Amino acid sequence: MEKDMRELQIHLNRSVDRAIDILDAFTTQHPALTLDEVATATGLPKATVHRMLYTMERRGLVSYDSQTARYRLGFKLLEYGGILTSTLDVLQECEELLDSLQRDTRQSVVMSMRDHCGMIYIYRREVTEGLKYSSFVGQRRPLLYGVLGWVLAAYLPDEQLRRCFEQLSDENPSLPEPVRRGLNQVSDTQSRLARIRCEGVYWEMDETIRGVAGVGAPIFDVRGRVNYAVGVLGPTVHLAETIAEVRGRVVETARAISSRMGYDGEGLSGCLKNGAHGDG
Repeated sequence: MEKDMRELQIHLNRSVDRAIDILDAFTTQHPALTLDEVATATGLPKATVHRMLYTMERRGLVSYDSQTARYRLGFKLLEYGGILTSTLDVLQECEELLDSLQRDTRQSVVMSMRDHCGMIYIYRREVTEGLKYSSFVGQRRPLLYGVLGWVLAAYLPDEQLRRCFEQLSDENPSLPEPVRRGLNQVSDTQSRLARIRCEGVYWEMDETIRGVAGVGAPIFDVRGRVNYAVGVLGPTVHLAETIAEVRGRVVETARAISSRMGYDGEGLSGCLKNGAHGDG
């Protein structure tokens, strides 16, 4: 049998590695960059960046605006993103459940997937009218950002969580304020994560974004791991009146998705099995 290439002792392809560094330079805060800005962000020679950007432009991975002399990510990446999301088993299994949750709560529904020490939104359906949110499918956020970030952090193994907190602390200047606050308030953070594991749900009001409340719950796979979370977001003034109902629907949806992913419910804590919840 042919040996798996991942088992061979090989070196990274420098050109591919550099191309990814260039793509990573584009963020939601800096979606359009000049050649000099990309070179500064990556630390690569300007000539190298220019050559690679030109190649990626030819392949649709970036686009160039001659009027502003700035580059942006190209539409080819949307095609790749569509291919990826269409092959995620969890979305194939649960999209109708998420649509039902949005109809029942009449609020925005989001779903995220853990990615190392952060998360990526893979589903979002907003209400047609009312409050809109800045999150979008494909956007990356750090752990401890919003209800979904807290839920995903709560189910990481202790050592992995410690390493993630160390990594996030190193990025402190660029972290959103709610995440920095969570990293700095160690005792409160540990207590909150323990409560999430116990209750199997987490909700907050006005903590991440003023005027916005959210409820999130974990999705377990067949091995009992939590790599996905689902939640509902809405105006605090509305959710404050219906928090118990919304919390129940989010937990119900998360459990239904977990069941479709093959999870049999083993390993749930006693307080989660009994349906007990905190007071917020």
